[in-house]
Amino acid sequence: FRFSCIGIRGAVFRFASKLMLVAGAMSAVCVTHVMFVFLRHDGHWKSRRSTLASALGTLGLIFYTSVTVLILQPFQCRQHPNGRWTVAAYQDVLCWPSSNDDYDEHSAM
Repeated sequence: FRFSCIGIRGAVFRFASKLMLVAGAMSAVCVTHVMFVFLRHDGHWKSRRSTLASALGTLGLIFYTSVTVLILQPFQCRQHPNGRWTVAAYQDVLCWPSSNDDYDEHSAM
């Protein structure tokens, strides 16, 4: 995803925003469930709890592989001809930067 319209282009922001998409999807399911139970079942939460658990479990299974790959991306480094290592998915992020670098995006990920 590219968020160039808001001007924030840092690798940490891009990484965190991809993780937040999954959290947003889970939150949307919860909000939809709460509204559905309140409007359709007169707020009988206890009897509808298994439906929410099933929906969140299914969503978790759907996103499991992609979230695992996303979380492991900062650990996949590639060496360049100049001898420096960068994160394979984020070419502008140095792996194990020297102490001279001002901001360590790799550790922030």
